[in-house]
Amino acid sequence: MILSQNVNLNLGENNLSGSIPPELGQLSNLKELYLMVNKLSGSIPPELGNLSNLIKFGSIPPELGNLSKLTVLSIYGNRLSGHIPLELGNLSNLTILGLHENQLEGPIPRVFGTLSNLETLLLSDNHLNESNILSGTIPPEFGRLSNLESLSLNNNKLSGTIPLEFGNLSNLKELNLSKNDLCITNELETFFQIRKSKVKSCNIITECAPVNKLINKKETYNCCSLKGVTCIDDHITDINFPNYKLATSIPPELGKLSRLIRLNLSDNFLIGSIPPELGQLSSLKILELYNNTLTGTIPSELGNLSNLNKL
Repeated sequence: MILSQNVNLNLGENNLSGSIPPELGQLSNLKELYLMVNKLSGSIPPELGNLSNLIKFGSIPPELGNLSKLTVLSIYGNRLSGHIPLELGNLSNLTILGLHENQLEGPIPRVFGTLSNLETLLLSDNHLNESNILSGTIPPEFGRLSNLESLSLNNNKLSGTIPLEFGNLSNLKELNLSKNDLCITNELETFFQIRKSKVKSCNIITECAPVNKLINKKETYNCCSLKGVTCIDDHITDINFPNYKLATSIPPELGKLSRLIRLNLSDNFLIGSIPPELGQLSSLKILELYNNTLTGTIPSELGNLSNLNKL
């Protein structure tokens, strides 16, 4: 059969009806299959599981948002690609939404926070590669899902702080946020200890704020990945930025880095004065600020640096 040699089959946006033929499972060379925007019915034939070379199975059609009576939408494990359509937020009667184990990308729609009847939300394992991946932050609107019992967002590329609104999820029994780049605040520590979720603390995000200000990055940027920054147990211990041409002032917030041992900002065209807050760096042993254009006097607070051995 000539069709068996095809690697792409696009039957989308037609007026096809009936069920998906199981014979499609015989197309062993098929890499892309698109059936969106039709009137197909029934379940997906298990024979499609034989398509070992399949890379893409189309995207989620936004028209699904018209199914106002739908209570369960489970289309996991289908290599679906593209963004999650905002129209799914119209499915107000939905109790189970399973979109996991696909190749979805982009942010999680905030409108999911309006699905008040939702009990199970599964969006895990949509991690294909850096360009096709479920990313962004967790919408704080999820805190409105008062009936939610199970939430799985693991193995994606989600980042940032877990919303404080999660503390409102009183019925939550199962939670998996592992294998992301998420962190929790102190306010949510008790909540997550009870549920034993595998997420890290937000110390590193908090401590990164002054470093990110120094290098003109957004506050949620994980500075531990930067060349010149060393972290131990989510605390910054070393900032080594010589000759980075920063041409900015020294952020006073650096004084909050209680575990900092070395601060080297030499040869950077730094301007302004030396912040007295640096005198709070009780662990500091090395402070190097030479070859800059700093002005003013040396703060007397630097005399509090009892561990300092190089200035």
